[in-house]
Amino acid sequence: MDVDGKNISWRYHLQLVDTAPFRGKKKPNTPIIFISSIWRERNNFNTESYKGEMAKMHMADSLMKIACKKYNDVYFVKSDASTPGHNHQVDGVHPDDYGYELWAKSICNEIVTILCKYGISGSQIGF
Repeated sequence: MDVDGKNISWRYHLQLVDTAPFRGKKKPNTPIIFISSIWRERNNFNTESYKGEMAKMHMADSLMKIACKKYNDVYFVKSDASTPGHNHQVDGVHPDDYGYELWAKSICNEIVTILCKYGISGSQIGF
């Protein structure tokens, strides 16, 4: 796959989500949660940036689908830090306070659900 003029090896990126080095033998049933990148508002005004971001997002989605099937304890949570008008970032990349609130709300329930599968309650992690 070509992203930003660079040929990206799917095989190389799948190695990045190999969970064994993260968990080792001591924690074999530990969830590893990846969170998708948020939409960057600068893409609303720049078609080249939009194309590059869409390619990266597509690649991440595709790779995470493969990783989630390959590894039982790997999860991919989709996130969102904006409203349909995409106007909650301070510089076109980073969310403002309300954007961070939206981001947290978009991932909280799914993360708590995943952690509950492993006997970790929301109260244990401050939810």
